[in-house]
Amino acid sequence: MLEVMFKNRVYTWQEKKYRLLDNFGDFGVFIDINDPGAFPFKKTADEIAKIDSETTILGIEDPWSERINRVYKPGHKHLMMRDENLKRIEKLITGLEYWDRRELTDRITVLVNLKVGAKSTFYRYSRRYWQRGQTPNTLLPDYPNSGGKGKRKSRQNGKLGRTQEYGDYELEQMTPELESMMRKAIKLTVLSGKYTVDKKGKPKNVFNLNDTYTELLTLYCEGDVSKLDKSKPSKDLLRAYYYQKYTPEARANAKYGHKHFKSNISKLASSVSENLVGPGYSYEIDATPFDAGVADDERFPLGRPTLYEVVDGDTSAITGFLLTLTPPSYFNAMNAMVASVRNKVELCKEFGMDIEHEDWPMEGLPKAFFGDLGSDFKSKKITSVTVNNGVAFINSGASQPEKRSKVERTFGRLYKEVKSKIPGLISSYLPKKHGGKYNPEDYTLLLSELNKILLRYTMVLNSETMGVGKVGSDYPAELDTSPNSKWKWGISHRTGPLHSTDTEQFWYSLLERHTATVSKQHILTVKGLKYDIPDRPGLRTKIFNNRQKEQVAIDQSDASHIYLVPEDGESKYIKCPLTSEFRRFKGLTWVDAIALKQSTKHANANATHETEKRKVKASIETKEEVQAAVRDKAEKSKDRSKQDELSRLGNKETQREQSKEIYNAVKPKSARTPSTEYEIQDTATQTYHVARSRLNQFFMDDED
Repeated sequence: MLEVMFKNRVYTWQEKKYRLLDNFGDFGVFIDINDPGAFPFKKTADEIAKIDSETTILGIEDPWSERINRVYKPGHKHLMMRDENLKRIEKLITGLEYWDRRELTDRITVLVNLKVGAKSTFYRYSRRYWQRGQTPNTLLPDYPNSGGKGKRKSRQNGKLGRTQEYGDYELEQMTPELESMMRKAIKLTVLSGKYTVDKKGKPKNVFNLNDTYTELLTLYCEGDVSKLDKSKPSKDLLRAYYYQKYTPEARANAKYGHKHFKSNISKLASSVSENLVGPGYSYEIDATPFDAGVADDERFPLGRPTLYEVVDGDTSAITGFLLTLTPPSYFNAMNAMVASVRNKVELCKEFGMDIEHEDWPMEGLPKAFFGDLGSDFKSKKITSVTVNNGVAFINSGASQPEKRSKVERTFGRLYKEVKSKIPGLISSYLPKKHGGKYNPEDYTLLLSELNKILLRYTMVLNSETMGVGKVGSDYPAELDTSPNSKWKWGISHRTGPLHSTDTEQFWYSLLERHTATVSKQHILTVKGLKYDIPDRPGLRTKIFNNRQKEQVAIDQSDASHIYLVPEDGESKYIKCPLTSEFRRFKGLTWVDAIALKQSTKHANANATHETEKRKVKASIETKEEVQAAVRDKAEKSKDRSKQDELSRLGNKETQREQSKEIYNAVKPKSARTPSTEYEIQDTATQTYHVARSRLNQFFMDDED
């Protein structure tokens, strides 16, 4: 057994845990890792085998692993203490027969005589070293476990803090209820988001802690001011809570406002391009409302589009953009990413423009995309699928546009180029009474026309020089600093050609994933819509207890089809069309399809409600008529025998007479016979009908 045991592993037998300090083949050195007075001891291979035969020896997870794997920055005081402790006991834990107790005692005696430390110190640290894993980190101090961090302190019946010296009222101690009041008071004042702006445009919070304290007392007294004469929380307690619970960044954020803090106060570590090797390493992506409106095909004002831009972090080159009339979303972000990696000659052809590859050479997959914390970029879907393509997606901190300065500035640069040349401009901030511009009636351009204009000026900006700085020391002096030139030089001398990709497959891989249920072996159901799987024949029979699921990809711009995600080891996405029962949803976007489905469900719910009302009304009226008929029958048949009761059963003549009323109700009025003509005028006719009815009892009628 001993030959398969490993040094420093923890083993358990007889309900105790031991660490194997050394394995010499014929014997091993162990120590009890939980005994505060433990010493190393020897066990021969035979003894270990005997123990294993009586009670199985099991290797277990090291209970001290988390403690000894703590990480500190270089130079931390805990690391200095660790190294000092290790140096102090290094004579005890090394050498031959260190496990012999007498040898250990002699060594400690020598160290004590040399005044290196106390005897208890040597025993404690050497025991800790052996019990916890024989690594330097075993001697890290256990300060993080001390002090009851995060736990509320108490002094039996006494109050925390200094004794109150002034005032005839009692000062309230901190309680969970008082914390809740303080948090609410802070939220209603300094965190309320109310600011004034000085002449320089610098925001300033209209509240301070004095206002917060007044709000706290208002909440504490609950409308009864006399309650404050008995007890109240102190202003110092509120201040201590505020500075303890809210970080300096949070307090500065509250003082100046989130936007101003992120843009002007928060510390910048470095620029993005400074840490990039060359072009294609990081593409910054962001979205903004475009400051011009568009119209429909009849030139009716339609709305304000959303502009996505993808900019290379090193060269500031615009590698792709997307202008749509839908709000920011994962689907829009994904299409902007596809536009940034595809061949630009082919992309411009889609808009009716012919260009050369040199006009817009940015093509291929970057190392990473860099976006903000918007919902369109924060989705787990965008991270997982980009990793599958060998591309990372990195999110900056919240409201930190300075970290994406290239793409933020490009928005302004592009708008600056086109604003004097297009109608339907919109002022970003100022209201109309202060000179702002917002005239929807001026929206003139189609979305496709505006896209074409932006394509032209994208290539213009990529050829515009960016100043003499922001390039490496090895950048040629004779070469201009336009994004195009920096890109071409960087690709040749820094990063090399970017990894090409199948644009079609890249688009499929970025589509939003959903889990679809499978019914009848060939029908996929997603969000209430049903799709056929073309290559599965299936049966038109219901399958019970079917829990099969399939992963599908959804194109948000078209609900006509979904795409079956390839199974393990496959690469082809299978296009699945809507079933014939759901043909009304063809050509709709998913948003419109879901809205139509919800609208239909709403209408059906109202119709079902009306049907149920009619059903209840019909049930009531039917019951009344049935009850009236039952009462009438009881009245008329009370003197009849059972034979008389059944004497007219099957009388065809009477059945036809009864049916005439129904026929007349169905006939047009002009075709009806007056009721007077049905009346029997003489006795002979009556006799004939009586005789006819008696004959029917013996002979079959023609209708029989």
